[in-house]
Amino acid sequence: MSQASKHTKWCIDKAKKEIEECKRQGKRIKHRGILQTTPNTDMARKHIIKAEHNSRQ
Repeated sequence: MSQASKHTKWCIDKAKKEIEECKRQGKRIKHRGILQTTPNTDMARKHIIKAEHNSRQ
């Protein structure tokens, strides 16, 4: 496993740990890591359209 892969895994695990800790303590959920989400193709398409629009100006 490369150093970048290890660091990415560490960031993902850190975010999960911090979210669990906030839930346990009843605090507002906050984290300083990377969250894994499912891809949203509709939102990605909207971002691409906006970027294309902004690049034409």
